Amino acid sequence: MRGSTHVYAVDLIDEGFGRVLDTVRDRGGLDGVVLAATYHRAFDILPHNPVRRLVYHEGGAAYFHPDPRRYAGLRVQPIVSALARDVDPLGRLVDEANRRGMTVRCWTNHLQETDQGPAHPDLAVRNAFGDAYPRWLCPANPDVRAYVAAISSDIARYGVETLVLESMCYQPWDIIFSAGRTHYPYSPIARWLMSLCFCDHCLGAAREAGVGIDSIRQFVRDELTGILAGDRTALEDIPFEPDPVGTLVGGEMGAFMNVRRAVVESFVGETVDAVRRGSSARVAAFDWSGGLVGYAAGGASGRVSYHRAWQDGFDPAVIAGLCDGLAILAYTRDLDQFRTDLAGYRAVIPPDRSLSVAMRPMTPDCHSLDELRAKVEVARALDIDWLEFYHYGLMRLANLDWIGRAMAG
Repeated sequence: MRGSTHVYAVDLIDEGFGRVLDTVRDRGGLDGVVLAATYHRAFDILPHNPVRRLVYHEGGAAYFHPDPRRYAGLRVQPIVSALARDVDPLGRLVDEANRRGMTVRCWTNHLQETDQGPAHPDLAVRNAFGDAYPRWLCPANPDVRAYVAAISSDIARYGVETLVLESMCYQPWDIIFSAGRTHYPYSPIARWLMSLCFCDHCLGAAREAGVGIDSIRQFVRDELTGILAGDRTALEDIPFEPDPVGTLVGGEMGAFMNVRRAVVESFVGETVDAVRRGSSARVAAFDWSGGLVGYAAGGASGRVSYHRAWQDGFDPAVIAGLCDGLAILAYTRDLDQFRTDLAGYRAVIPPDRSLSVAMRPMTPDCHSLDELRAKVEVARALDIDWLEFYHYGLMRLANLDWIGRAMAG
C-alpha cells in the first residue's frame, strides 16, 4: 500500500517545493503528493504556512501552464491561477519529485464552484424552474465535455502518475447549495429534485432516449412549488431510494435517471480516452459519496457510502471499469463504517481496478494516533492501493507525524 498527501500550489510556493516534499517523505513516510491541479472556490485556514494563514482559492483555476494548442477552437479556455503566472507549479513539482524518486498524482475539479459558469451562463446546471446555478457546470454540455477532455490530457502530459478526477457527475444539492441560505429545512428528495438539471442538453438527451421529460419537469415544478410553500406532499413519504423514486411520473423518472447515468458514463469515458491518447497517466474517478455522508462531523450511516451515488448519476462499478480505478472519500470517525466503506467499494469494482482512499488524519475523523493507526491497518488488510491523506496544508504538522508512525506500522 502506497501513501500520499494532498497539497495546494500555495503550500508549495509559500513553503518551498523541495521543503514540502522532504517534509512529506521524512515526517509522513509517504511516497508522494496529490496536487490540486484545478480547484474550486474555497476558503481555508493554513496552520503551518509561513507566508499566510488564510487562502481564498480562485474558482476553477489551473495551477499549471496550459498548452494553448490543446484548446484551439474550444469555447471554454483555462483560467490560469495568479499563483501560476511566474512559476509553473505542476512542472516544478514534477521535477522536484522526480529528483527524489517520489510520485506526483493530480486531483482535478472542473464542474464545481468554477468561474467558467458566470463567463458562459449556458454551461450551467439549470433547475426545473429555469434558474441557473452559475458556478456548477452540466456534464451533458458538449462545450464542457470538450474542455474537460482537453484540460485533463493537458495535465497528463506532465508525466503525472495518476489523474484523480473529481466532480465528473451531476452535482448534488448539498454541494450546489453549500454557500446558500434558507430558513427552512427540506427533505432529501426535495433537495434532489432541486438539483436535477433541465438544461437544453439534458432535455435533448432525455428526448433522444424517448423519456417524457416535459412531464417530469412539470411534476418537479409542481412538487417543489408545494414544498416551498410549506405544504407536505405525498412525495415526501416515499423511501428516498432509486427504485421507489424511479416509479414517479409513471416510471418516467427511472428512465430519466438512466439517461443521467449514461451522460456521466460517456463523459468519463471521453475524458479517459483523451488522457490515454497522449500519455501513460492512469485515471481514477472520484466518488465523493463518503464526503457527503460524513464531511461535517465524521459521521457514520451504517451503510456503504455509495448507496447515495445514484443521485449524481454515478455508478461506482461501471465508472471504475471505464477508468484504471476508483478514488473514494472515507470521511468518518467510526472504524466500523470505515471498514464497511472500504470493503464495500472493493467488492463492487472490478478486481483489476485500483482503489484509492482519501482520509482525514485529524478531527473530526481521527482524534488520536491510535484511531489513525487502526484505520491504516484496515486499509492495509483490505489491499487498498493508495491512501491519500487530506490535507497537508490544512493539517497541523503533528498530524503528519501521526501519518508517519501509522504508515510505519
